[in-house]
Amino acid sequence: MERFENFIRRRALAASAYLNGEPAPMLGLATEGLSATCFPPNGGAVLGAHEVRLRFERDSASFRYGRSEIELVAMGSSDTLGYWTGFYRATARLKGRDEEVSINLRVTEIFRREAGEWRLVHQHVDPLAPGPHEDSREDDSMPAMQEVA
Repeated sequence: MERFENFIRRRALAASAYLNGEPAPMLGLATEGLSATCFPPNGGAVLGAHEVRLRFERDSASFRYGRSEIELVAMGSSDTLGYWTGFYRATARLKGRDEEVSINLRVTEIFRREAGEWRLVHQHVDPLAPGPHEDSREDDSMPAMQEVA
């Protein structure tokens, strides 16, 4: 079985593909079961695995190019559940627009092991507001995971 730490690297690659209009890697990580939720950055809630997967497909289709970085703040797992929380920073081009846009988000994702594979069951994303944030971490800081698209 894949260690959660290794899986998170695949998650970062899926984020990069997503920004390039390729939803398949992200969809490959999402549960197909009944229980899934997504709280997208523009508010609201998406409930149900099928609906979450449709949202991922639709949102990914709005991008034509992008590069991203995931900055892990915390991460952990048991035999059946895993999570990460942190910051997602990206530069992307939307379809129909020439200029790049900056994307700075706070993210929490929860994964469940299904048939031996980690599957996304909850995603909460909201805009990262400018301003200071407290950081009491010392030597246990987690480095950013950079992906170049």
